[in-house]
Amino acid sequence: MNFWLFADSICGKYRPDNEDFYRCFYLEERKTYVLCLADGMGGEQGGEIAGNLAVNSVQDYLTKNLPKNPDFRADRACLINAFNQANMQVFQKALTEESLHNMGSTLLTALVGDDGETLIANIGDSRAYCWHKNQLQQLTVDHNYAQKLLDSGKITYTEYLTHPGRNMLTKAVGTANYINPDIFSLYLQSNDKLLLCSDGIHGYLSKDQMEMCFLQGKTAEICTKRLLTEAEELSRDNATAICLSVG
Repeated sequence: MNFWLFADSICGKYRPDNEDFYRCFYLEERKTYVLCLADGMGGEQGGEIAGNLAVNSVQDYLTKNLPKNPDFRADRACLINAFNQANMQVFQKALTEESLHNMGSTLLTALVGDDGETLIANIGDSRAYCWHKNQLQQLTVDHNYAQKLLDSGKITYTEYLTHPGRNMLTKAVGTANYINPDIFSLYLQSNDKLLLCSDGIHGYLSKDQMEMCFLQGKTAEICTKRLLTEAEELSRDNATAICLSVG
């Protein structure tokens, strides 16, 4: 398989600072792409500190500890440990300064092997999608209050789209001693695209609008740029997109 990767982030028109952070790197020894995205929260500086700590911690942990040979159970355990190292760093940093007490971050990480085998870990409401056969499939589940209401049948999906509870996270990095990220797995196929994005994109663009960006953009770079262009017009938040295309 051949892969093409493109990622970018914008502050947006309504935010003075960008609290989204991302890292993309390739582990040559085991031929694995690592894609990581964090959307920080918590005051003037807290969001930037939390998001940056989270992605740096995950990169450091996985670079040193990811098994040399892909193995689902071992990779899953490694991702959980990486998330909890990031969690503890943010949690402890928040305890050291009163101004940072409310900081935290979403965290989304994907491991993609050269055979297309993909493992995704998620905390918060940043999302992973797969573009497959001209359809955009949401892979992750949001950790917010509106999602809990939707899962319990108390609101409809239409109500969920505009519910204020979408802004109330029920899980985040740095807000508890231990976190248990959701884990998802899939095999990417030829012509698929994997998208990781912050809520500055999926929170303001409809699924139809996002799909149109993929239909009009044949490459990872064009898709990413189209998503961010749309987000810059519609979003009131920072926006980040990581797109990995499979040839």
